[in-house]
Amino acid sequence: MTYAAWYTEGHHHNVTFKNWVSGTRQKCASSTTTKQRAIFLNPTGADHAPVDRYVDTKFINVVNDAIAYLSDPDPGWAILKDCGNFPCTGPDNVIIKFEGTTFSGTNQPTRNDATFQILPNNEGVSDQIANCTAEAGWNGYYCLNPDVAQLVFESLDSDKEDRTFSPIHYFGIDRSNENRNSFNNTMNSFMDHCWDDHYTCQKRLSRFPGIIQTDSKYEIYFTGTTPAVSRYVLEGADDTNYVILKIDFSQSVLYHVSVALNGGAETEIKANAFNKTLGSPAPINISTCGHNRYEQQDYIYEFALRRNCTVYLRAQEHLVGLVRLQMSLEQFFEDDFVNKLSYALGITTDQIRIVGVKEGSTVVSYQITSTEVDTASQRKNLVFMAETLAAQYAAGTLDLGAEILDLINQIISSNGEVVTTGTYSYKKKEIHPIVYVLLSLSAIALIIYGITQLVKMFRMNKVYNEVIHEDSSELSKMDKPIPGNFRDSKMGKLEKTKKD
Repeated sequence: MTYAAWYTEGHHHNVTFKNWVSGTRQKCASSTTTKQRAIFLNPTGADHAPVDRYVDTKFINVVNDAIAYLSDPDPGWAILKDCGNFPCTGPDNVIIKFEGTTFSGTNQPTRNDATFQILPNNEGVSDQIANCTAEAGWNGYYCLNPDVAQLVFESLDSDKEDRTFSPIHYFGIDRSNENRNSFNNTMNSFMDHCWDDHYTCQKRLSRFPGIIQTDSKYEIYFTGTTPAVSRYVLEGADDTNYVILKIDFSQSVLYHVSVALNGGAETEIKANAFNKTLGSPAPINISTCGHNRYEQQDYIYEFALRRNCTVYLRAQEHLVGLVRLQMSLEQFFEDDFVNKLSYALGITTDQIRIVGVKEGSTVVSYQITSTEVDTASQRKNLVFMAETLAAQYAAGTLDLGAEILDLINQIISSNGEVVTTGTYSYKKKEIHPIVYVLLSLSAIALIIYGITQLVKMFRMNKVYNEVIHEDSSELSKMDKPIPGNFRDSKMGKLEKTKKD
């Protein structure tokens, strides 16, 4: 299987296998102990064997043991120059499907079902598939379950050959309680097939084909840092089959989800809106490939996957916001909030996603994306939005339908890191206690100054009254009649002076 072989299946029609018996065929085998098999694996195929479909196959005089043999991964692959810490897992995830099969002749298999499947001896996987029983002669399982398929996941990051994050696990999920069940398919990256003179290039493709049973739910579990860009496909499924995939990214990363049907152009699939009644995003619609939901509190994405459909996840820069409004939960209307927020920022409503609403008073969690193409422009645009919200909030002009009690905004990069520049957290302005002390002292000083001035005015008024009283007394004295003897003596002196 080559790197370029994405979404592959093998189809074989009207094939006849005749006269295959148990035992050895020295002319066809490299060892006298090697048994002949109608179907077997390439022993050097470490990476991926596509799902093979055999339609209208005839087995004539073929014994059971000679139908197939599925070899285990070579333990010798578990070295640095090949597969790393454990063997590559391609042989553990082979699926061979038969439809319209007939059996005839003297020698026939112990079972003669027209439709059946052959799976490898993959512990924790094949033994967990419904209606599958071990077949020791094949080193595999005989199944009566047409719903088996391969789930293929691949990193599209630039370092997809240089950085390995295996092992990858496909865990089965019990849909009645959302807990993991006993299904666990553990996979390794592809083998290093490149040589640089006498040394390998240490390049291993991060692609993971694994057996699953469709019409079920699985968690894709990463043991390393999750890729920013990835794609997913379901190989070997029928048109009616689906799977729901759950991925815990363990960090606040917003993904752009798109699908390509039958190898066509990609189409964006918006995440389900938050359902206030359920208290979470609406459930997955399994009939639509790529239909998805995002639980922001747990950083979990879920999406549906169907046949002939590739789902792409691309991490993007985004603004994460939280606002607390002075209103009850019953008074909150999502459309009204989104319309007001989009009007405040001058953007379209499809750039805003409500991801959570809860009481206290009403706390709304939202995400905002940019329509810019490149990462740098997206971040610049988001910073501008954060500044716009900050300015309007500070000016008291931000209208989100109710009084804003708290407002928090952060810019999150495509790898889940908080951008320190251009990140804003806003709350109602809180005054430091020292300011209150200074204001109190200032008020006391003003009061003392006022009292002092009043006392001074009172004293000045008293002095003024006393002066007025004294002046009035003097004037009263001046207005009194002069005594006679005093006047006579004065006048006598005056007359005497005149005579002289």
